[in-house]
Amino acid sequence: DIFNGYDNLLSAISYIKARYGEGMSFIGEGHGYANGGLVSNHQIAQIAEGNKPEMIIPLDSMKSARGFELLGKTAVAMAARDGQQATTVDNAETNKKLDTLIALMAQMVGINQDQLNSMLSGGSRDNHALYQQMAQDTAMRKYQSI
Repeated sequence: DIFNGYDNLLSAISYIKARYGEGMSFIGEGHGYANGGLVSNHQIAQIAEGNKPEMIIPLDSMKSARGFELLGKTAVAMAARDGQQATTVDNAETNKKLDTLIALMAQMVGINQDQLNSMLSGGSRDNHALYQQMAQDTAMRKYQSI
C-alpha cells in the first residue's frame, strides 16, 4: 500500500538491499561522488569527502568558458599532485605573426578603399564603367594566377 508508511519503509529497505547489497552499514553516511561521476539532476550531494579536494565543472553550454577554466585548473592541480611539471606554451612567435598578418590585411583594405575612392571621385559616377573596370581587373588577376 503506497499510502502506508510501514509498507514504504519495507519497500525502501528492499530497494537498498537490491541496489547496494545486503550489508546496510552505510545507511546514514550519505552517498557522495568520491570516485567521480556525472550529475544531471538537481540534488544535494556530499563534496570533498574526507576533506579531499574535488573540482565541480559545469557542463551547461552557457557556462563553457567557466568549464574550460576549471578544467585547466584541474589539469594543473593534478599535475602538481603527481609531481609533474605543467607545460606552458610560449605564444610570442605566433602572436608576432598574427600581428604582422593583421597589419598587412589592414594595409590591403586601406589600398582597396583608396582605389575605390579615387575611381568614384574621378568625375561623374558611371557604374557601368566602374563594373567593366572591375571585371577587367578580375580577368587580369585570373590570367596572372595561371
